Amino acid sequence: MVFVPGGPAPRIAGGLGLGLLLGSLFGFTFGLMSHRAWPALIVFGTGLALARRLPWRVMNFLDDCHRLGLLRAVGQIYQFRHAALHDHLADRAP
Repeated sequence: MVFVPGGPAPRIAGGLGLGLLLGSLFGFTFGLMSHRAWPALIVFGTGLALARRLPWRVMNFLDDCHRLGLLRAVGQIYQFRHAALHDHLADRAP
């Protein structure tokens, strides 16, 4: 096959590349999210971090808050130690 500039080959290659990218993204997002929590954290955590609504290193942030006494660890979850702080942060949410 001879490559001719402007012929169908670049469009076919671009379509195949785009299809592979979108298919992988769709499979990653909806296939793995139904079984595990970490893909959702990767996808949505990255979006929230880019929007400056979540720290990039969430666990380091939670550990610092726990060390400072703002949060308490109950099993594998963190809870606000003070209800007033919880209410204040909840009021700021849009």
